[in-house]
Amino acid sequence: KWLMIIDKMDQQAAKLPTIWPLMRTPFFKEGERLQVSLNGAWIFGPQRSNELLIRTMFEDCPHGSSMQASTILLNLHDRVMRERVIPEEFFINADNTPKETKNNICIGFAMWLLAVMQGTALHSLVFLFLLVGHTHNKLDRFFSRIKVALQGRTYYTMDDMIRCLKQAIAGFTFDFQHLTDAWDFHLMRDRMSVPRIKYLE
Repeated sequence: KWLMIIDKMDQQAAKLPTIWPLMRTPFFKEGERLQVSLNGAWIFGPQRSNELLIRTMFEDCPHGSSMQASTILLNLHDRVMRERVIPEEFFINADNTPKETKNNICIGFAMWLLAVMQGTALHSLVFLFLLVGHTHNKLDRFFSRIKVALQGRTYYTMDDMIRCLKQAIAGFTFDFQHLTDAWDFHLMRDRMSVPRIKYLE
């Protein structure tokens, strides 16, 4: 059994480049810079991998349920390739929000994944949604550490930013990967005529 706690950082994580002594200048106040968002996953079950996987993304990757489903798929694929084993049961713990995970797009993605994985060890995929008003978990606490870690630091590139984070949050071991693109699971649901599940949203 594997459990993935997944959440997207509510605010943008950073802008590239960031030169802290110049943050009050017109260039940094008014000029356009590259916005970086973060999606975090705490994955329990794999034995040889870091539990924490942080995936960065830019604004050219549309946010929403297709982004979330793509991230779940890529995270699962990454851990399977590292562990050389496929879990029998895969649990996904996510916020109680219809804009990302608790919707028909992600449920359709889960149906598709189980169909594709037919004949493998994976036979069950379970969504666990946090109670409304009780959605603050360890990933949110880690995200708050990220905001503090980047405060006052200068970084020009993504690699610089990640290096700053790893130095400032030395108590955690985590992997970084970038979400370069997202599959359009909205289109897949329409083409496969996946029936809608009521009372999700």
